[in-house]
Amino acid sequence: MAFGDFGADNRIAVTLLGAAVNIAARYEQAKSAELGGIRVSPELRELMIGSGAKPDGFRKPVQVEVKHGVSLDVYSIKESADVME
Repeated sequence: MAFGDFGADNRIAVTLLGAAVNIAARYEQAKSAELGGIRVSPELRELMIGSGAKPDGFRKPVQVEVKHGVSLDVYSIKESADVME
């Protein structure tokens, strides 16, 4: 990941570049009526479950096309769920 100040003398424009930033942007872009408000990747879901989250606190994965033909499996947290055990 790279970080840079691409601003001018009278303004600051900070930019992050890299694979992790691109993947995060794709999840942010994921839109589907089947998704809840909090979207998570399969990897984050597994980390959460490993840390005590209930597997049934997540909706089933939805495959969403986000950009340039890239599709992601996206989980979301159920609104009414108490996710942590």
